[in-house]
Amino acid sequence: MTVRTIITHASPNLLRQRAREHLLQQGEDHSVVIPNLAAGRSLRQLTRTALPTITFAQLAQRQLFQAGWTPLSQAGKTQRLSELLTSLELEYFTPLLDRPGTLPALLDVIRALLRSDAAHLPAGRTPRERDLARMHRAWVLSLLRDAHYDPAVPEFFAARTALESRPLTVSGFAYLDAAQIAYLDRLAAEPSVVFLAAARADELSEAHRTLKALTGRGWDWQELDSWRHRADPRLTRTGDRAARHALALNTATPFTAEDVPVLTLPSVVEEVREVLRQVKLAHQFEGRPWHELAVVVRDEPGYLPALLDTAERYGIPLVCQARVPFLGTPLGSFLSAWLDAALSDWPFERTRDTLTHPLIHLPFEAQVRARGFGRRSPRGLQSWGEEAILRELEWPAQASGRAFLEHLTAVLKALGVLERQRSDAHIGVQLAVLRQTLSALDRPELYDRQVFLSEARALLGEAHLPALPQKTGVRVATPLSTLGRSYQRVWVLGLSEGQFPRPTPDLPLLDAHLRAHWSQAGVYLPGGVESQAIERALFFHALACAREGLTLTRPEVTAGGRPSEPSPFLRPFALPRPPEEFHAATSSEARVQLALGGQLQDEGVAALARQEEQRELGTHPGPLLPGLIDPQSWTWSASQLHAFGSCRFRWLAGRVMNLAPLPEPLLAPDPLTRGSLYHLTLEGLLRPYLDQDAPPGEVLVRELPAAFDTATRRLQATGEIETGPLWAAQRQDHLRVLSEVVSAPDFLPPGQQVKALEHKLAGTFTAGGHDWTFTGYADRVDEDAHGQQQITDYKLGRYISHVKDAAGKLSLEIQLPLYLKLTGAASGRYFSLNAASVLAGTGPAWTGGKTGWAEHAAQLETFLSGVNADIQAGDYRAVPDVDARACQYCDVQSLCRFQSFSTGEGT
Repeated sequence: MTVRTIITHASPNLLRQRAREHLLQQGEDHSVVIPNLAAGRSLRQLTRTALPTITFAQLAQRQLFQAGWTPLSQAGKTQRLSELLTSLELEYFTPLLDRPGTLPALLDVIRALLRSDAAHLPAGRTPRERDLARMHRAWVLSLLRDAHYDPAVPEFFAARTALESRPLTVSGFAYLDAAQIAYLDRLAAEPSVVFLAAARADELSEAHRTLKALTGRGWDWQELDSWRHRADPRLTRTGDRAARHALALNTATPFTAEDVPVLTLPSVVEEVREVLRQVKLAHQFEGRPWHELAVVVRDEPGYLPALLDTAERYGIPLVCQARVPFLGTPLGSFLSAWLDAALSDWPFERTRDTLTHPLIHLPFEAQVRARGFGRRSPRGLQSWGEEAILRELEWPAQASGRAFLEHLTAVLKALGVLERQRSDAHIGVQLAVLRQTLSALDRPELYDRQVFLSEARALLGEAHLPALPQKTGVRVATPLSTLGRSYQRVWVLGLSEGQFPRPTPDLPLLDAHLRAHWSQAGVYLPGGVESQAIERALFFHALACAREGLTLTRPEVTAGGRPSEPSPFLRPFALPRPPEEFHAATSSEARVQLALGGQLQDEGVAALARQEEQRELGTHPGPLLPGLIDPQSWTWSASQLHAFGSCRFRWLAGRVMNLAPLPEPLLAPDPLTRGSLYHLTLEGLLRPYLDQDAPPGEVLVRELPAAFDTATRRLQATGEIETGPLWAAQRQDHLRVLSEVVSAPDFLPPGQQVKALEHKLAGTFTAGGHDWTFTGYADRVDEDAHGQQQITDYKLGRYISHVKDAAGKLSLEIQLPLYLKLTGAASGRYFSLNAASVLAGTGPAWTGGKTGWAEHAAQLETFLSGVNADIQAGDYRAVPDVDARACQYCDVQSLCRFQSFSTGEGT
């Protein structure tokens, strides 16, 4: 073969065999280009030779390195583009350059254009098009001038350097993009060969686009369609037949939909467990080697955690090509928190994230100290204590790069991180990546602290490490990494709509009209339709890599918790069905299965198994904990009773088990802090007028600013509020709201006297036949012109807390009735500060409202009787209101067994 040739057939397996025959006849000067490293290993096994293989990206980067070119880091690309844009006269993008998403969006456009091998673009018709053309041309010219290249698209730049052509064999690709085609055409000498799986143009359109582009550049096309090829035994393999069936192509032997099992599982976790059970069964009872088994997932980030967890439990070794960001590892996340805290002068949130990181060991309980701050947010390490380790966390103001790295090592040792690598191999791998990444800073030159930390942060942000360090095991593959490979048994997971095929929206700046305009000038940019064709090609190759066994699976609920329909890729196959048999992968699974079936003669295990099944179905009566607390000796508050009355399990978790989350620190007034600020302001404003007739509203408005400023200083002193540069404007907004409050006729009616402010309520009362110990605070106690007491409770907005009524709805208000019982006041009311009006009221002297005082008091008695009965029985089941409104902002969802909340049933 003395010409450059592209050989096609619909079977990737047949093409691999032809590639093998071709390679065995070539000399040592022949280069073999494959889509991934694993495909290279597969070819070497097939040829049984030490065949050197390389990817297009590796080959291009090697040639660029030899030519003296330098790759741009992600940070370098962003900085370079920012500088370039400021030097251009732009019509459309100038006012958008300061927006956070502009530079990433433009870099996405540049990468897509480089992949399309676009050196320049046609003249634009609109300001946006003209700006994109200017930007892309300037970007390409600046990189070519300075001998820099984008490592995401090295083929584009290598094709524009002086290349020494050579014979190539290209095997295993589903298609080639425009940059790869241009690079291949410049590099490939005679007799180069490309083996490409191609069927009908309407089925594998991107492969046909590659074929058309190469033949248009003078390559010969040879289609394998002789009798010998049609009778090749590889065409009878399960995966090959399934792949051809998926494209409605003729198969070598009859194919029925039942030839490939299609399973449906409730969730991603159950799907992964079922697949890995089958994997273990294939290895243990069918004798399949681990490396001959493959699990294919389109959504690798979504499936990898479940695969890792389940494989560790089942004792299955996994390998994959996935690389994870270093900053996403335990060591990386700690270093990110530490560096970010030091770079920003130790603000509270980042300091807390550093000190409470689970990787490190401190001589004190950082979580306890964090909780002790409450809603305060003090800045600086010194606020957390005087321990020596806190001083060591401070970085030197100036030192050599080597000294900074030695300081880093000393701190990691003091925090126990270096010691952990002895028991955790993953930490050892992360430390090795850390040393390698920061070795560029191991220099004797002096650095200022900010410079060193910024450079270290940037380097770590670009570092990656293998998700799985094992060298052999079951292959976890994406459809891309199945190219050029084959396995005895293959499982393809995640075949639900929205997962595979994965929706690929158009880039925001590259709409269909713009892509159509540029395509007329030869710039082909795949859009949403073309992306779906690529997804179909990837599915085709994922099926074809199975030699003997193939199973397709889908979850009914995706990793994001959304119900999903079957993937359209499953239509040619059998309807998805649940697994017919359960094969336990561990002894504990086997015992649980026997127990559920009544076959295990161990009543203890059987009882626990039935209990767990009842919990999952939402029919278990527990937890029943009688005697846990005494409701009559317990000190109650209105907020506690509200929590119990909306969901008693949430009250148990927060109040008894102390599982409440850490209070969130505040940098700006949120509704809760704003309420505290307003309460404190009104208290200071009215305190001089205790036991006096109400002053006119205009007097209160005049005295309001001083009271507000005093309240602000008090909250600043306790760390509950921090005023920023916009505080002057925010202060005016707060004063406007409060001025409307104190001017409102209902705020302090004429003749009414304020008797107490922030009045402590503490005492015992009888309700529901039992004594209750109660504590709380009344915002204001007044006496009206008739000598009757009135309780006023401020609300920032219009929301009033309620507990469940007899029908299970959150409609019963209990706070004011409780206050009236404790004080003997004649009425109580809620006053909205934002609305400057009365929201609701109750009591013997209150007029209006839907419910009279007698009925309201009776409802309170019934509610408290129910609380007492639940606690006496120890019944703390998670049974929220019928509308599950209590579940919307619950902090203990991960512990909840409430069926309708966790699965959506019954709502």
